[in-house]
Amino acid sequence: MGRVRNRGTGKILTTNPTKSHKKPQVWLYNTYHGTTCEYSLDRIVYFTFNGISAEATLKRVYHRDGDIMNCKLDNLYVK
Repeated sequence: MGRVRNRGTGKILTTNPTKSHKKPQVWLYNTYHGTTCEYSLDRIVYFTFNGISAEATLKRVYHRDGDIMNCKLDNLYVK
């Protein structure tokens, strides 16, 4: 569905488009660095459901229909 759910509470996280990126972003706690960081929702959805670590690749995620707010998996692809 293009959403991120909190593992502990089961609630869907709210997305906030930033002024610089215009894409939906979510704040996640990074256990590796011990900090909270902002991540792009389309990258999280694409790399999570395709079994690839988002930090291991520098590929850009594109939207088939051109709507950056539509982060459903079938709408995302990389070049």
